[in-house]
Amino acid sequence: DLKANAPEQVRFAQVMRQTGIFYQTKRGEVVPKEYSEPYMNADLATIGKLCLCAILQLPCTSRNTPSIMYKKTGYYDTIFNGDQLQIAKICEELLYIDHYFRNRFIKDFDKENKSISGAEDIVSFAHNARTICIAFISLASRYKQGNITDDDISKLAYLQPEAIFKIFRNMNGVKYIFPKSLFQRKDEYDNVLKKLFNLIISSGIAMYTAAKTYDPSVNATNFLKMDNNYYKILSSQWLQIKAGINIIFNDIDK
Repeated sequence: DLKANAPEQVRFAQVMRQTGIFYQTKRGEVVPKEYSEPYMNADLATIGKLCLCAILQLPCTSRNTPSIMYKKTGYYDTIFNGDQLQIAKICEELLYIDHYFRNRFIKDFDKENKSISGAEDIVSFAHNARTICIAFISLASRYKQGNITDDDISKLAYLQPEAIFKIFRNMNGVKYIFPKSLFQRKDEYDNVLKKLFNLIISSGIAMYTAAKTYDPSVNATNFLKMDNNYYKILSSQWLQIKAGINIIFNDIDK
């Protein structure tokens, strides 16, 4: 509540309105009818989790210990005391991406994969992969915009948290996740999200299956409790992941 009523939060709420999102700064605040769609309204807790996940690239932390956003001054200031319009525009898309995963993608994924060999592990992994999927969408976009490099990704699994934060707090040149023209064409936008979600899930399942072979106590839930496993997926399979990203983004540009 103290953070929600802070001056920067009041300013952020005003900026979010400019992007078409109602941002609640008071507990119990009534959401106006024009913002009734779930992805058109949010509060501090929701935005904090999404930004930890996608901007600071801490998908597992955002799921398990999101309060770190308010304990690490650098984390909080990067999101709420920086370029608020830049962050607000990205949050507009993150809210929709999260909504799409929860309400469309995972249901379709279950139907499409329930009958294949190894379905139980695949479906279980996907159900636990929401935050790494959201993080990956942002990372892929930032990579294509030149904000993140191959070198950054190759060393992620070996860096200390402070060094990882230094890489991802830099949002220079990031204008959006996807162009506004695509965001306005939701069917096409959803198709791109689906392709990228499937890319990181298939890459993650390969590493998860290998981990289970060596340690039977590993399951999808505990495997995806550690950000370092997300970083290992990226760094160990980056050549194939990068190729997939390039194909998907080339299709957007056509």
